Amino acid sequence: MKKIVCLICCIGALKCFAQYNYPATKTVDSTDTYFGVTYHDPYRWLEHMKDTSVVSWFKKQSQFSDDILNRINGRDSLIDEWRMLAKLQPASVQGILYENGRLFYKKTTPGEKVAKLYWRQGENGKEILLFDPQHYIEGKTFSIQDFAPSFDGNMLAIGYAQKGAEIDSLRIMDVNTGRFLKEVVYPSRAVEGWTPDNRSIFYLALNSGSNTDMNVKLNVKTKMHAVGSDPSTDLDFFSSASYPELNIPAKAYPGVGYDENNPGYILASVNTVQRDMTAYFARVASANTSHIAWKPICTPADHLVRSMTLFDGRIYAITYANAKNFRLVSSPIDALDWSHAKVEVAEKADESIKSFTRTKDYLLLDYSNGITDRLYRFNLHTGKTDLLQLPIDGNVTIIRPNCYNVKTNNCLLTFTSNLSPTREFELDAATGKFIGSPFNAPPAYPKAYTSLIEKNVEVKGHDGVMVPLTILYRKGTKLDGSNVCLMDSYGAYGVSMDPAFFVYEISLAVRGVIVAIPHVRGGSEKGQDWYMAGYKTTKPNT
Repeated sequence: MKKIVCLICCIGALKCFAQYNYPATKTVDSTDTYFGVTYHDPYRWLEHMKDTSVVSWFKKQSQFSDDILNRINGRDSLIDEWRMLAKLQPASVQGILYENGRLFYKKTTPGEKVAKLYWRQGENGKEILLFDPQHYIEGKTFSIQDFAPSFDGNMLAIGYAQKGAEIDSLRIMDVNTGRFLKEVVYPSRAVEGWTPDNRSIFYLALNSGSNTDMNVKLNVKTKMHAVGSDPSTDLDFFSSASYPELNIPAKAYPGVGYDENNPGYILASVNTVQRDMTAYFARVASANTSHIAWKPICTPADHLVRSMTLFDGRIYAITYANAKNFRLVSSPIDALDWSHAKVEVAEKADESIKSFTRTKDYLLLDYSNGITDRLYRFNLHTGKTDLLQLPIDGNVTIIRPNCYNVKTNNCLLTFTSNLSPTREFELDAATGKFIGSPFNAPPAYPKAYTSLIEKNVEVKGHDGVMVPLTILYRKGTKLDGSNVCLMDSYGAYGVSMDPAFFVYEISLAVRGVIVAIPHVRGGSEKGQDWYMAGYKTTKPNT
């Protein structure tokens, strides 16, 4: 999801509002009529991505952009500084997954362009390299998109793509030998997980291997691939084609997952840009793969968002139904009724639930007032909730998927703020105790990067609504309206502009640029109403 970034003034010697000589863009007489209203679309011709005139237009636009960017005064010195900062960053470990005593993770060391995939036996075991995408095929550059170990930890499904194409090849590796099996599943987009017997995987299958194909991501399917079999025989497990009665939208991504902590069930979801969840379940014992009798968990009308989990026969979820700042509710999976759901944690007046994460015995509820997070611990056995004492103030991220899975109460968390680099901690949810992470050490940036000033104000919007605004600047800066300003904001899908140490923007602030971050409507900084105030007909507020 791309941010909307507005550069208020040009950085360097380029003149603002210069009269550029843009490459010519032809127009055509193309119209559509919907419900009696005719709409003109003079640029319809650009949709034909394989047409030579369209390819030529894109190349000219790219060259035009490059010519401007290459002339920015100070650009090269800024790039040199970014390279210097990258060398200060310790090795970064991401995506830790744990199965049957084995840890699997990606790691990027300073100077590396892409992450490699490793495993180790236990937290303190010897690190073993499994997959290096840089040297996988000579002359080609790949990156690891996702991976999933089998429940016994012996097999690993790896999805990789070339040059960020977002169209993956999927292969299965024998962890004990470090060798791939013969089959290559292509084109795919995501590894969704394994079946209970460790013999098959679920994955999202695309319609073609071309990003210029207008239908590449329409009516896609979750398929099941049996390890060692021919991918052309993979089963269409969950899709609009296999279950037309579910009315899965063409643009949706249908997903399937088996939860080893709830072995009697298989879960499915219909994923779209809409936040309100659509999900189904089936009992594994009665699941006939030729046609499963899916039962609904929720529809968008139930207003469940952000997080959901199954524990001891109950579905726990976050809802904004009658709770604009959200609350935690639950309902028995065999008698689901969200209109009469049990309220597990009531709505809070001045904080909103961002998400929750499951451990063995607890749900960790991440709340925010838009600037600072608070972490609550909900006991799944007693229903009691208490506030945890955090080691650092700021924005909390509980690393997902579960780093130690939900067979334990351990998990990893990161803390950051606009002026504090990310720090990682390990939490024992049972004791509430935090210790330093064994995986990621904090970077040591120059003092100038951590001694800026942060100012949080509110600015009156066009309709009188007060909009929060975070301002970052160098000490001693004269705030007289003459400074170069970078304004960076996003407001859609309920995604908030949470505090984060963005080193590239901080490097501009160190140079005297004002960095301004508006928390506009369309995000969730002030709950569901703030989101809806920048949604569809109210989008101009964003």
